[in-house]
Amino acid sequence: MMQLVKALLVAGYMSCSAVPVAAVPQVAAPDSIAVVTDDNYPPYIFRNPDGQLEGYIVDFWKLWERKTGVRVRLVATSWADAQQRMLAGEFDVIDAIFRTPERLALYSFTKPYASLPVAIYAHSSIRGIHEAASLRGFEIGVQAGDACVGELRKRNISSVVALPNNVSLLAAARRGDIKLFCMDEAPANYYLYREGAHHEFIKAFDLYTGQFHRAVRKGHESTLALVERGTEEIGADELSALERKWTGTPFRWLPYVQIAGVAFGLLLIVGAGLALWVRALRAAVARKTQELETEKANLRDSEERFRTLFEDTVQPIALADENRFIAANRATLSMLHMTRPEQLIGRTPLEISPPVQPDGRPSAEKAMEMIATTFAKGSHAFEWKHLRADGVPIDVQLLLTTLHRDNRRLLHVVWNDVTEQKSNQRELAAYRLELERRVAIRTAELAAMAESLRVVNVEQQAIFNATTVGVVFVREGRILRCNRALEVSLGYAHGELDGQSMGCLFRDDSEFAAIAGQIQANLALHGAFRTEVEVVRKDGSGIWARLSMQVIEPSCPEKGLVSIIEDITRERDAFNAIARAKNMAEDAARVKSDFVANMSHEIRTPMTAILGITHLLLNSDLPQRQQDYLQKIRMSGEHLLAIINDILDFSKIEAGKMHIEHVTFALDDVLGRVGALIQERCVAKGLAFVVEVAPDVPPQLVGDPTRIVQVLVNYVGNAVKFTERGRISLRVERVADDGRGVVLKFLVRDTGIGLSAEQRQRLFQSFQQADSSISRKHGGTGLGLVISKRLAELLGGEVGVDSCLGQGSTFWFTARLEVGAQEDVASGRLPSMPDLAAIAGTDVLLVEDNEINQEVIREILEGFGVKVTAADNGAQAVEMVRHGDYGLVFMDMQMPVLDGLDATREIRKLPGRSALPIVAMTANAMIEDRARCLAAGMNDHLSKPVEPDELLAKLREWIDRGRNAATG
Repeated sequence: MMQLVKALLVAGYMSCSAVPVAAVPQVAAPDSIAVVTDDNYPPYIFRNPDGQLEGYIVDFWKLWERKTGVRVRLVATSWADAQQRMLAGEFDVIDAIFRTPERLALYSFTKPYASLPVAIYAHSSIRGIHEAASLRGFEIGVQAGDACVGELRKRNISSVVALPNNVSLLAAARRGDIKLFCMDEAPANYYLYREGAHHEFIKAFDLYTGQFHRAVRKGHESTLALVERGTEEIGADELSALERKWTGTPFRWLPYVQIAGVAFGLLLIVGAGLALWVRALRAAVARKTQELETEKANLRDSEERFRTLFEDTVQPIALADENRFIAANRATLSMLHMTRPEQLIGRTPLEISPPVQPDGRPSAEKAMEMIATTFAKGSHAFEWKHLRADGVPIDVQLLLTTLHRDNRRLLHVVWNDVTEQKSNQRELAAYRLELERRVAIRTAELAAMAESLRVVNVEQQAIFNATTVGVVFVREGRILRCNRALEVSLGYAHGELDGQSMGCLFRDDSEFAAIAGQIQANLALHGAFRTEVEVVRKDGSGIWARLSMQVIEPSCPEKGLVSIIEDITRERDAFNAIARAKNMAEDAARVKSDFVANMSHEIRTPMTAILGITHLLLNSDLPQRQQDYLQKIRMSGEHLLAIINDILDFSKIEAGKMHIEHVTFALDDVLGRVGALIQERCVAKGLAFVVEVAPDVPPQLVGDPTRIVQVLVNYVGNAVKFTERGRISLRVERVADDGRGVVLKFLVRDTGIGLSAEQRQRLFQSFQQADSSISRKHGGTGLGLVISKRLAELLGGEVGVDSCLGQGSTFWFTARLEVGAQEDVASGRLPSMPDLAAIAGTDVLLVEDNEINQEVIREILEGFGVKVTAADNGAQAVEMVRHGDYGLVFMDMQMPVLDGLDATREIRKLPGRSALPIVAMTANAMIEDRARCLAAGMNDHLSKPVEPDELLAKLREWIDRGRNAATG
């Protein structure tokens, strides 16, 4: 061995001696240099029993110091520490370092002076370790900072245990902490022979061959040149003396050749006798080799089946010792949102668990109890909360099973993610889902011997029997074998299903043929199949089952498939219960919506008369005191109407029927509407009202201007209500841009009473007010802000408030809007006040069954200068339109004899009446009511009670349209 080291040393250095050193500017040589290296790499460097450094590197630097006159301070430490301190600038040169791609970015290197094999060493009890791929599933011991860590990672081996130095690495191996380790061959042989462990650990294979260099940090090439010059000054005979001292003397063959000549003659005589024995031995070896090859093929086949079951199953499976995970399949990593095995391997269960479990117990305490129970009983199932790699908690059903391997107790872990089922349990509190269990067999590296195969088969059978879902192996449509869980679930005795056709699980041959066709098609295409079917128990009763199938070996389908059959009867019952509960909830919502719509209609009908008569009286010649009384009636009526509208909006939002328009509008028009609606109240209280628009806000937008006005009026109305002096300001800002448009922020500031922190928490909640006491100064239903919040969300934004008690408040909301084109703005502008002369004398038909409302609306319309004819029901209206000529029809919806919808349909059938403008005027104010009117053939919709200004605008609009249609 020492001769090999010497040969590699000389070959490595001499082969590179002709390589020129890069030209480096000459600088004055320093008085001294500091060199750092490993402290246990015999024979290159190690510590003798007195703790003093010895070895090739020590003598080399002494010789270099004599040749150059530059003092050398040589420090030996752990290899990881040596690299850290070198990079930190504490040393000038690092010795005995391999050149790797990662280190090329950090160091400049000398020529190599020794070639050194780096090998994997395995415990004598482990077989089959012959290449890097066979290392998967094992923990590999390494020296911290060693280049073999990078080599292992390049081969996708990430489960490594780093130890400070080679001595501690070998000590850990001898204690049994690790079974395999990576070490350079020279120190490995030295320590193994020194400790008498060369029979206990054997070399499995060479991982790669490295070369020793000396190196300096990047940017210090002058030091590198100094090291190279000093090395060149050392003569070849001096280097040879160093090599002989530490790596031995070359073997001299000549004396032994003479002796071999004599021995050769004797061997010729003996050889003749041995020839026949060798021939017989060769035949025996051939027979034994054939037997071993056959056994090896069977072993590979079994290993592949285990690997398929472990790696490719959708069931998350892992293997752990008493403290840490040592293996996991892809399904486990996917469940935990991990992309690489090293994110889990080597970690403890507590590292992926929250500090406390849902039952209030600390995770550490409960984990110890669960593991102890598993070791005591052999297996244990329980629920646990884990943390995924992204920090999201998940609920899992765990099945732990105790395994014994090489005098070690291991835990086989089967996970079922039951987060969704647990969520359904919390929401419905009506059922508990059967926890899904998936079966898979842990795949391990199979040993080359029959005893190792037997142990793995025992582990497979233990897992197969321990799972609680049905598992069956099928070949050519027949059950090879199944676990006890399936037999119990279907009511069969042990072994009774073996050999039977899969058709015994279905009611008849046609049903089995149909499902078999689906299975074959999907397995041929995807290698897997999953469905939910009803299967038949032995007693003829049926259960619903989730059937999952996967080909054992995709490249060889004839080897059969594995199927998981899980009883989901309770799960389907639970989903049916959910569907029934959903239907009941929808029915309840529909009843509530109908009730609210009915109440709205019944309240709006008399409100039409109240507000209409009030309007007529206000326009008459009455004393001031009576005018004041009427104003109070009007304000109270409008307040009641606002409450009704809030209740309707709230009901529509709750039922998910609130419609958001998508029209082009001018922002100035929206802000003008808000000002017009609130100006009178501000003037009455002596408050200033200011509107500000940031310069980067687009003037034309696409969205729902009505809902924006509704939220702003609510905000500004509240500000006026709670402000006694000062000002109200409305500001619009642009806060974000994206591919879908702009996000605007609307802020309403006041100088009112402000809000406390407790009051702010209650805002934007249904029926909640900042002050809910019976002595409160300001009234309200508590619906305005919650409606504003829901509308802002429908507009793609959010709401909020900033306030301090006694210092005013700022209510804000955001809305996502598109930027409108300049030429489209007109569609969003408010109509101007019509010219009464343009509509004077027009014949208008008013269809209204309520006598008071008929009288009030007639008088308002006549005040606009039009001629009004009234009909009491839809049937009268149809006949009057048949024989009369009207410029516009105002149609109620709910009327005796014939309602407004059917009346409109009949009118549209009349000759020449298809373009007659018909506008609904009804107390049915829901969105679906408007849609029903338009679907019946009406042109527009007005909800009662009608505002005179709005009525006049509709009057002018549809009279003009009717005339244009008639002349066009």
